[in-house]
Amino acid sequence: MSIKETNWAALYAPTDGQANVPGFLSHTLPITKLELSISARNLLNMDLLSKSDPQCFVYMRESSAENWREIGRTESVRDNLNPDFVAKILVDYNFEKVQYLKFALYDIDINEHDYLGECCTTLPEIVANKSRQFIKDIRNLNYPKRNCGKLIVVAEELSICKRIAKFKFRLNNVRPGSCFNLIKPSLFLKISRSNEDSTFTVVHETKVKWYTRNPDFDPIEIKVRTLCNSDFDRTIKIEAMNFSATGDHQSIAGMTSSLNQFLDSNGLKKYELKSKSKKVKGELELKDISLSDAYTFFDYLKGGLELNFAVAIDFTQSNGSVDSPQSLHYIDQINGRPNSYEIALKSIGDIIQYYNSTKQYPGFGFGAKVAPHLPVSHRFALNGSMEQPYCDGVESLIHFYKQMIRQVILYGPTNFAPIIEYTADIASKNMHSNNYFILLIITDGVICDLENTKRSIIRASSLPMSIIIVGVGSADFESMNELDSDTGPLGKQIEQDGKKAARDIVQFTELRSYLRPDGTITNQGDLARDVLYEVPDQVESYFKLHGLKPGQKRMN
Repeated sequence: MSIKETNWAALYAPTDGQANVPGFLSHTLPITKLELSISARNLLNMDLLSKSDPQCFVYMRESSAENWREIGRTESVRDNLNPDFVAKILVDYNFEKVQYLKFALYDIDINEHDYLGECCTTLPEIVANKSRQFIKDIRNLNYPKRNCGKLIVVAEELSICKRIAKFKFRLNNVRPGSCFNLIKPSLFLKISRSNEDSTFTVVHETKVKWYTRNPDFDPIEIKVRTLCNSDFDRTIKIEAMNFSATGDHQSIAGMTSSLNQFLDSNGLKKYELKSKSKKVKGELELKDISLSDAYTFFDYLKGGLELNFAVAIDFTQSNGSVDSPQSLHYIDQINGRPNSYEIALKSIGDIIQYYNSTKQYPGFGFGAKVAPHLPVSHRFALNGSMEQPYCDGVESLIHFYKQMIRQVILYGPTNFAPIIEYTADIASKNMHSNNYFILLIITDGVICDLENTKRSIIRASSLPMSIIIVGVGSADFESMNELDSDTGPLGKQIEQDGKKAARDIVQFTELRSYLRPDGTITNQGDLARDVLYEVPDQVESYFKLHGLKPGQKRMN
């Protein structure tokens, strides 16, 4: 079953600036920001030789609406029928509204995602629940008589604290058990925060350190509001976990403390790790701890951040003859219906334009033979001028795109590296400014220079730059997911030639998930939101990587 089968039509509430517009309420409604922590127990197993790899997708609708919209998703947890998802779902809670929620769980596989079931409820039902944990049965109409497991949700009001806690931990002489004394374990740390009912919610898991009793973990950075919701005396539990390929990770031993107690230790403290039977199974060493300010995307905008938007359009032959109505580049002169490329340009450009004062956007094409010499070009200007490739706004971009489609011969191959390298060169020359660059690549086909593209992305990952890829048409875009480093708690990164990307800068989206059977878009706002939702985090990650505060420029 496809994840995208949901109707994605979005609901939009009036913003503060619309409060006095006729048709909207004349007062601002009180809103509380809640954080939802999600777990599941006894899920269906859809795999033959292993266990399901569950991921939870969360949807919302209000009482006056018919359609669901996605508000967030967790990471995928490998081989685990009892997942405690680390990723949290943020939601605005309105006391005077009935907000319906649907939690849909899938077994995430390479080619097809199996439906595990879903649980429907309301946000008021979760909030008003007398127990700390809201627990409800998961149902799957494909298996009406089977026990499909239970969903567990913990809701907590989110603190506005922006501080970040930084830890450096080491484990010493960890002993899983007498029968494992001759086998070196593969260890990771699981960090949880306490709840009012004495249960715990997982907030972070480190990467696995393989085959060692004395692992030295990479530094951990975690928002204080995530770690303890800004309550510095709240109990924190840290467990030494033994990794299992089956997903049944073993909790060897643990300890409890609080952020205040950690801070009082001056970063030079060792803690006994005890099992459930109170036996000492090793030692947790806190090698360093510090607090720092965390700046948000909003803070950087207020500090003068400018988002620079560039576009690269796929002009390869696989798009189909431009004179055919079946072509992805077909220009409808009779009905004026936009093609897929126009839809993507308009939807995303209309949002980006508010964050750049010049409204000047360079537009490029790739994969075509360009007059007069007709060589295959992997980077040519839509307006015909490589010296001044800038278009005056989104409508100008679309205008020059329509002109260029009649001036080139669609060819190939589909190469991304040249346009990424070009944008990276510009970004590298602007690292001492408040400019950040977003490259939108719209393509219909499978990438042909994947390894070179990975190298280009790794280089660009340390630059003020993000890459958005929108796939149009019905091609198999599975290889694109290699470039989008959305990661679970144990992490993954783009890696090539022994080098890793410094941060995630790629977001990939398939346009067909937002189109009706006749090719028209269901909701332009849905597409723009889902394509751009990672950009604020990517901007923050760049400035954080280089230790820059809002308004501060690099000095070297």
